[in-house]
Amino acid sequence: IRSIPGIRLGTSAATVRNLVGPATQTAAGTGSTRIDTHDLNQRVRLTYVYDPSNRVQQSEVRVTRAVDPLMIRVALNGMVNGQLTRDLEQGLTQVRQGQVSQYDFQGDGLQGRVQWEGDRLHIQVWATP
Repeated sequence: IRSIPGIRLGTSAATVRNLVGPATQTAAGTGSTRIDTHDLNQRVRLTYVYDPSNRVQQSEVRVTRAVDPLMIRVALNGMVNGQLTRDLEQGLTQVRQGQVSQYDFQGDGLQGRVQWEGDRLHIQVWATP
């Protein structure tokens, strides 16, 4: 895999499909939401929660330790609309290296969390109400 697409909130389902292909799994979410999961390979899993208008309201990336840290940072930057701050980058590094168990962050109209989930680094960004 050459890159991990960092899908920003509000992106249409059609755009996501064009970027990452069809979902590996689709499930009903809470309310009128839909959850699509895309397994890019054994190291990278992408999950998107769509609102009733078929736009991303939550974007998630799960990666193994083998994934290049630069690819992870680039994906996270896309997920936060190009607003990767020094604090967020440092939080990502601290979680990745096991210095802290999780890092929560907030931005312009979004919230997120970086944490380990088993053997995968889990990054999630969602729209604030």
